Amino acid sequence: MITGGCGDIGAETTARLSSFCARVILFDLLSEDDGAARAPQLGAVAYKNVDQGHADELQRATEQVVQEFHRLDIVIGNAAVGSGGRLLDLTARQ
Repeated sequence: MITGGCGDIGAETTARLSSFCARVILFDLLSEDDGAARAPQLGAVAYKNVDQGHADELQRATEQVVQEFHRLDIVIGNAAVGSGGRLLDLTARQ
């Protein structure tokens, strides 16, 4: 699963992982239709419209992925969300 998966870094990461036969699921802010069209172009098997800035939305979509694919081995947090400062100093809410 790659958050921010439809941007430049996410797209390159998806292409690289899928070249190793990884099943990649993209989370991004594109509409469901646009994301569903973009996912196969990048080598991803699925797309979810998720705003990572909303923890409940992220949790719900992650649970859907696990239910749908029966596992989640790797998560790449690539989405550009944050309130500034060092990552390790942020709270879950930030």
